[in-house]
Amino acid sequence: MESTVHRPTLRKRNVLFALLLCLTALLSSLATKLYLTNVPESQELSQTYLYRLQFEASPKYKANLDYVGANPWDVMTTYRRLTDKFPYTKSPGGIPKKIFQMWITPGKLNESTIPYPEYRQTWREKNPHHEYRMLSGEDLKRAVKSAFEHTVPEVWEAMDTMPLMILQSDFSRYLMLFLEGGVWADLDTTCDRPISKWYHNLVDYDIRFVGSVEHDVNDESWPSLTSRRLQFENWAFTSDRFHPVLAMVIAHVVRMHFTVMYSGNLNMYSDDSETKACNRLSVIDWTGPGVFSDGIYRYMNEAENRELLEIEFNRHNANEELYGPGTSDKINWRGFSGLKAPVIFNNDVCILPKSGFRCTSDFDESVEEYCYLTHHFARSWFSEVE
Repeated sequence: MESTVHRPTLRKRNVLFALLLCLTALLSSLATKLYLTNVPESQELSQTYLYRLQFEASPKYKANLDYVGANPWDVMTTYRRLTDKFPYTKSPGGIPKKIFQMWITPGKLNESTIPYPEYRQTWREKNPHHEYRMLSGEDLKRAVKSAFEHTVPEVWEAMDTMPLMILQSDFSRYLMLFLEGGVWADLDTTCDRPISKWYHNLVDYDIRFVGSVEHDVNDESWPSLTSRRLQFENWAFTSDRFHPVLAMVIAHVVRMHFTVMYSGNLNMYSDDSETKACNRLSVIDWTGPGVFSDGIYRYMNEAENRELLEIEFNRHNANEELYGPGTSDKINWRGFSGLKAPVIFNNDVCILPKSGFRCTSDFDESVEEYCYLTHHFARSWFSEVE
C-alpha cells in the first residue's frame, strides 16, 4: 500500500529533476554563447583561447591583481599594458649616454673571466662621456623583477621561466634598454666610431631608436637560409627609455614564450643532434632577431601616420627581381631591401643598412660612411645548445 502511494511522488521528483537538468543545461549554453560573443571568432575554439582559460584559472593569476586584464597571447594587450605603466616621453638631450653589455654566468661577475677584454675596451675608449655598465645575470633578473613583477607581471613571468641563458640574454637586452635607454652591444663587438659620430647624432632628425639590417637574402631559396626575408639584427641597437618600439618587441617575445610554455615545450632541447640543429632556429624566433624584427615591423604598421624617409634612393638590388613573400602590411621587408643608406621612420626610428653594425674587418672610415661597429661573430651562445 505504501509503495503505491509513493510511486507517483517519486515519478514527479524524477520529472522535476530532469526538467531542472535541462534548464541548467539551457542556461549554461546561453551563458557560454553570450560569453563567447566577446571573443574573436578566430580565437573562439583555438588552442590559444584554451591556454588563456588555463592561465586565468591558475593560482598565480588569481592571487595577483596585477594580472587582471593581462592576455599574454595578444600582442596589443601586452603592448598597451606596457605603454600604460611605462609612458614614453623623450629623454632630454636625446638617447641616454649609456652603454650596456652582459656576461651571464652563475654568481657574481669576475672581470678576469669575462671574454674579449680588448673588444670591451674599444667601447670605453671611444665613448668617454658614456656610462659603461657590465651586467651579470643577477643584475638583469633583479632589475626586471623590480620593474615588472607588480606592473606587467606577465613580462617578469616570461623572463623568470625561460629555461636557457641565451633566451634570457636576448630578452633582457630589450628589457634593459626599455627601462634605461642607451646602447646595447654584444661582447663580441668592437666600437669603430664614437657613438657621437653615429648617424642619428649628426642629423637634425629626432631619432630615438636605431637598428640595422642583418639578413637581406634576395634569392628564391631565402626560407631555407634565414628566419625572415629581411631580418634586423639584435647584437647591437640603441634606444630611448620606454620607447614603444621596444614595448612592441617585448610583447611579441611574451606571446611567443607563453605559447611555448603552455604547449609544454619549454625544455625543447634534447641530446639528439638533428633536433638541436632545428631548435637553433627556434631561439631566433623565440627571443632572437626573428621576433625582434616582427616587433619592429608591427610597431611601424600600428602607427597612426607612417612616413619612410630615404636618404639614398638607389638600392643595391634596384635592377634585380625581388624574391620574397607578399604582404598586406604597409611597412614590410621591401622598404628596407638593398639599403645603401639609413631609412628614417616618422622622424623617430632609424634603420641602418647591413653594414651599419657590421663593419668589415679592415674598417676604413673614409669609405664606410654608415658603418659604426664590427660584430666578430664569436657565436658563444651556440655552446649552450650544442
